[in-house]
Amino acid sequence: MPYKEWELPLDDGMVLLISRLTVNGRVRTFRVVLLAERGGRLRCLTRYDTAHGYPHQDILDKDENTLAKIVIPTDDLDEAFQHAINDLKTHASRYHKTFGQD
Repeated sequence: MPYKEWELPLDDGMVLLISRLTVNGRVRTFRVVLLAERGGRLRCLTRYDTAHGYPHQDILDKDENTLAKIVIPTDDLDEAFQHAINDLKTHASRYHKTFGQD
């Protein structure tokens, strides 16, 4: 069961923290977290994960409290994992502007 964790630097000092567990080459669990420096520390702006047994996105407020969970409508965790990475890479600046306000 290979577990892998890595960081993917983005523009404006943001970074994706990515982890996944695969079994027989298929994603079984994952976490994709968008981090940005705010107030002198790295803060989570939003994240995708498979906690609670299903793939979803946690929408966070400026204090990193969960405002909402958005379910990713697929049972294919490989697809959900790629969606999470693509969404956060593509829309990082928007998430930073919307959810990263002090």
